[in-house]
Amino acid sequence: MSADWRKRLALAIALGVAGGGVMSQTQALDPLPYARGLATLLPLAWWSSEAGQTVAAAAMVCLLGLFVAGRRAPLAGWGFFVIVLVLHAVVRSVHPDETDRTQGAQMPCATLVAWLVGSALAPRLGREPDELGGTLACGVVGAGYTMAALSKLLASGLGWVDGPTLALMIYERGTGAGEPFETLRHAIGTSPRLCAIGMAGALAMEASGWLFVFRTARRPYAMAAFSFHLTSGLLLGYPHFDWAFTTLAWAWAAGGSRARPRGPSAPAAPMPTAAPST
Repeated sequence: MSADWRKRLALAIALGVAGGGVMSQTQALDPLPYARGLATLLPLAWWSSEAGQTVAAAAMVCLLGLFVAGRRAPLAGWGFFVIVLVLHAVVRSVHPDETDRTQGAQMPCATLVAWLVGSALAPRLGREPDELGGTLACGVVGAGYTMAALSKLLASGLGWVDGPTLALMIYERGTGAGEPFETLRHAIGTSPRLCAIGMAGALAMEASGWLFVFRTARRPYAMAAFSFHLTSGLLLGYPHFDWAFTTLAWAWAAGGSRARPRGPSAPAAPMPTAAPST
């Protein structure tokens, strides 16, 4: 990534949230009577044990530390991805039909791989590694949001903007949710029109994900996406902060205006010399 360690730290936070989420799913796993995939080579009981959890957590923390420090960042990134991939295989071997258990790591790790591949190919293409890798990673983020909107529209069309249905769902999620969520959700759930407007705005935001490819649009779009995920978490219990943190991280690391190259500095003016004394 950039030479600025603060930008790498933002990405490391998003990756750490993703890795921690996957690792939490390996706790107290009950092995299936049969093994599938990489589970045939992995000791499931060990991964769910305290020792396995400690080793996985320590390895991810060390690799993210190397990533932030900039010491062999690509190698550290690939190592982190391999660990998450192994944990993903462990969870899927026990819960093959429950994809939501590990979907939190998909966006952060997909952008990480995009950056790693782009950074590796950049010298051959005559590009800066940070620039090409960051552009590819932001393209993955934009594609993720755009495809999410397209999948909604292709599956249900404008039914996603059905205010009464969404209002009923929000109201039901408020029952027994505790304060302040119950009061908030019941208040919003009694206004179908407000729910329809909010869902239309969310759908438009997702459909505009392709804008994340453009450098100047990344930070405004990331703030809109974060607001969307925060609202979804408050009203429906679907926070998806893995997507939110990833979008914010890339907007910070690869966003803003492109730095302009500095031109040659003007020659310094000659120092005045004292007049000769008579």
